[in-house]
Amino acid sequence: MEKKKKMKLHLVLDLDQTLLHYVPVSQLSDKEKYIMQEPDSRTLDRISADQRRVVIVDDNPSAWPQHKPNLLQVSQYIYFRYQMTNNNSEEDSYAEKESDECRSNGALSNVLKLLQKAHTRFQQEEDSNDLRLLIRD
Repeated sequence: MEKKKKMKLHLVLDLDQTLLHYVPVSQLSDKEKYIMQEPDSRTLDRISADQRRVVIVDDNPSAWPQHKPNLLQVSQYIYFRYQMTNNNSEEDSYAEKESDECRSNGALSNVLKLLQKAHTRFQQEEDSNDLRLLIRD
């Protein structure tokens, strides 16, 4: 399990699809490493931001029981064969195909489009003070 965690990166993306910052997990601060722990549930308590302006993108809704309004659930991203439910599947993993999901219509691309749309509306609508409502529209 430790090896799998080391392959993960801590990413911060802006809404213009620009990679701003990435850090190998081994270089995360102790405060940031709590995200990598896999407790029964996670919380936004350590985030010093207005929770009305925080969107969580996760494939595990049960990990965020106290923050369901903030959650934008996505399908699990499976790149390597060991992540597949059926390792004996005839279908190749993305890694084996040396490809990835569709850039224009893949799950992550669609999430990014939704976040961009919500961000635009949030900026344009004067009475909009809760981003969580905009990701539901």
